[in-house]
Amino acid sequence: MLPAGVETGRSCYKTYVFRSALHLLESTESEMQTVTRVLLLSCVVALVGAAAVPEGSRAANCNLEGIPVCTREYAPVCGDDGHTYSNECMLCLAIYDSGNKVGVSRKGEC
Repeated sequence: MLPAGVETGRSCYKTYVFRSALHLLESTESEMQTVTRVLLLSCVVALVGAAAVPEGSRAANCNLEGIPVCTREYAPVCGDDGHTYSNECMLCLAIYDSGNKVGVSRKGEC
């Protein structure tokens, strides 16, 4: 769908598409620098996050946007801190409470 004010004739549409593509190619240097910085920052965050989990373990599957609400299901996981958690959600709750990065070493008790 074309924006308001753009005519719908075939040649008008081609002109609109061409001008839109040309505008994308004419991005300013500061816009390109901003995009580059965002991409580099994303890479750094990904690398730091991967380095925070010791080898042989994996990151816990947590959504830390709020306080985790956990069930009483017993499906133990061994944290890479040497503690057994009753389930992965309880490990996430421990991460939320302490602020420490704890990964899952393996399923089952430590």
